[in-house]
Amino acid sequence: MCSISGSLRTLAILLGLFLGCTVLRADVGLLLSETPAEGLWQWVNLGHSAIYLSRLCPETPIKLRLCDAGESGSVISVYKGLEEDRDFEWNAVPLSMFLYGVEDERDRPLLAWPALYGLLQDRARASYLAGVCQAAPCSVNQHGNWRYLFAATFIRNAYIFQMKTTLQQDVALMVHLNTRPNVNHFNGVTNNCADFAAEVLNFYFPGSARTDHINDFGMTSPKAITKSLTHYARRHPQLNLRVFRFAQVPGTYKKSGDARKGTEVFFRSKEFLLPMLLRPHELAVFVGSYALSGRFNPEHELRRQPGADNVFPSYQAKLEQLQAQSNQVRPLLLADFVELPVPLPAVRPKDELLGTGAQWKSYRDALHELTNEAIGKQLIPDVKALHKLVKELGVRGQTSLDPDGAAWLETTEDGMERRVGVAASNINAPGSDPELAYLIMLARVDEMMHRSAKDRELLPYFQRDWELLLESRRRLWPAATRASGEPGIVLGPVNSSQFPAANK
Repeated sequence: MCSISGSLRTLAILLGLFLGCTVLRADVGLLLSETPAEGLWQWVNLGHSAIYLSRLCPETPIKLRLCDAGESGSVISVYKGLEEDRDFEWNAVPLSMFLYGVEDERDRPLLAWPALYGLLQDRARASYLAGVCQAAPCSVNQHGNWRYLFAATFIRNAYIFQMKTTLQQDVALMVHLNTRPNVNHFNGVTNNCADFAAEVLNFYFPGSARTDHINDFGMTSPKAITKSLTHYARRHPQLNLRVFRFAQVPGTYKKSGDARKGTEVFFRSKEFLLPMLLRPHELAVFVGSYALSGRFNPEHELRRQPGADNVFPSYQAKLEQLQAQSNQVRPLLLADFVELPVPLPAVRPKDELLGTGAQWKSYRDALHELTNEAIGKQLIPDVKALHKLVKELGVRGQTSLDPDGAAWLETTEDGMERRVGVAASNINAPGSDPELAYLIMLARVDEMMHRSAKDRELLPYFQRDWELLLESRRRLWPAATRASGEPGIVLGPVNSSQFPAANK
């Protein structure tokens, strides 16, 4: 009776797919998150594993369905205990809520601080987790692990290692997860987040995710299954492995640390390195073991297999528009956007995602002039003021969310109340203080430009920030024009069509 019921359910799903409208692209992704610089996590540095499914979306946090057109899929996470009303093994949340804490990626916060982090989590609990986290202690728990399901980029960088799947594979996984008991049996050594992720990956591609018993002392680590998955993908190029990185949001949180294997923790973590120096023989064994059989760098894989597409459908359309352009681009002039055709130099596919040295230098030079302009107009006393701005706003301001979940900040300066949007969708919206909006965008861009290549945004995402920066400058000084004979700042080769609309 159960098998007949399951077959009818699958048949109904497939019939609905062909009669209705669902997403055409389909991928499974291993999400490798870095280690937050807080609590006990920073001592272990193993990171976190989760599963991204582009064709499957949450009907509820504990039930999957096929996505509708325009949806971005879901992230399935496992923790020691989500500390909800029941002890579930996994929860699924929409991708944008996992990364940024909002339903629509266009409402993503531009800055991060604890008050905003808590507001986004509480809003998600009240709306999205209403069926699984209604009563105390879950509803009032300020430290429940369910909070890590939302706005992950507030506290850490994240990679997605993504491969193609078929409709049959996705439907089979959906039925498997929806019908088996969702009961937590977490064990840090034998059944942790990486074990769950490996189980899902091996469901799709048997043997693709394997434990590194030597370097992880018998347990399964997020980095180990990421390494084995990339090696499997190289042997099966038809799976079209692509790697994406989502940068930690600038703000008051410390930079996250690399995800590491067990042996790597002992010689790369400062907490363990000093004691290990007193045991040189064991240290040599750990270093040798990792160098011979455990070495893996997710950033190198990003540069080897960068994603030419994008996980958000609305943004993907903009990237496809860029790829369809001819071999002529028009550089952006900072002051007046004078458009002059220039030849497009040869661009490698990975440069579209990572950027070239010349492109990043042109942005640094332009930012330097913008900062000097802001100092000259007495918006800020010096560059250091930009570095302090984010922390000061997060401490002294009052944070709130509008009905869409986009963040606003209210602050009082010299007896005058000021209100500014701090989300991509409202930073330049009516009612958002133009001066504060411009300073916030300057501070965000400045921090990104001072990060290492591994920790800053990928080029297309940074270019969205840059367009918001230019738009906020136009709002602040609408009549600003370039003086006759004064050279403009050319940000090229960059195509203005590459920038998605900042607002909805």
